[in-house]
Amino acid sequence: MTDADWTYENLKDDLALQMQVFAQGLTTDIDAEAVGKLARRLGLPSAESSSASKALRPYVRQVLDKYSLAATKYILAQAREFTGQHGKKLLVVLFDPGRVLPQLV
Repeated sequence: MTDADWTYENLKDDLALQMQVFAQGLTTDIDAEAVGKLARRLGLPSAESSSASKALRPYVRQVLDKYSLAATKYILAQAREFTGQHGKKLLVVLFDPGRVLPQLV
């Protein structure tokens, strides 16, 4: 990940990364159509008609959060299935950089 060219070539099409960078305000460009398609797949309503970056940021953050949770649940289910098939136990260590956990407490 220290090679900027390799990183760009391999991550330039990563929608989750694009949404993260957009939600943080580090870019003003986002593929709103792709975000909307993902939102529909996740059962979220479409973005409001406003296409202004500032109005779109909270929506993109909501879609990213929902996607992140769905991906985490999928990975944990797959890991649980794998460990169950092999008679193993699964240890899950949760790391929260501080944005989500305080809201849960």
